[in-house]
Amino acid sequence: MAFNLKNIYNKGFAEPGTKINRTMNKVIGKEVFQDIKTIDEPRDFQSFDSFEMYNVAEPEQWQLFSGEAREFSFQGNMIAISPNLDTCIKYIPLFKQCARYYTDRFIFRYNQCVLDYDSLLYYYQSI
Repeated sequence: MAFNLKNIYNKGFAEPGTKINRTMNKVIGKEVFQDIKTIDEPRDFQSFDSFEMYNVAEPEQWQLFSGEAREFSFQGNMIAISPNLDTCIKYIPLFKQCARYYTDRFIFRYNQCVLDYDSLLYYYQSI
């Protein structure tokens, strides 16, 4: 004798519990108790490759920058910029460009694939 736990849960607990909750909500006069969710069959999702792909070219490989030490005066104070900080400052536009590209690509793929929470969980790694 094989037990189907999904049917036992749905028919023996979720459906009668939902009926009781709805009756209690009518007695109370407002929505206090929520419906009990049933166990559903696993869903089949389309292959990620079947969706339209993002066709904007990925940003170029970054070239290596090297900074130089600088000093300048600001309101009577001398500000010194180290070579490492100068190098970081040179990379800021590239970081912004890449961040914009990957954000736009994620949004595009998200809008293609995600319909609900289950599809978000399924496609998240691929997006």
